[in-house]
Amino acid sequence: MNKKLVDCRIGQGAKCCKYIVMSVNGFQCMKISPENKKVIDDAWAKDEHVSQGDNCEGKGDLNG
Repeated sequence: MNKKLVDCRIGQGAKCCKYIVMSVNGFQCMKISPENKKVIDDAWAKDEHVSQGDNCEGKGDLNG
C-alpha cells in the first residue's frame, strides 16, 4: 500500500479516516481544505458514517 495512505487506515472500519475520498484522480485528502473539511464534518454530524477516523494533520497528494 502507498505509504502516504497508511495513516488513513483504509479498510479498517471506524478507524478509517473520514476525510479521505476517491476521485477520478485517485485518493484525495479533504482535510487540508477548510471548505471541504467543513462539508464532511457537517455531513457526518447529520448522519454518522462508518469511517470515523481523524488520524493526522492532513495530507497533500496521496497518489505519489
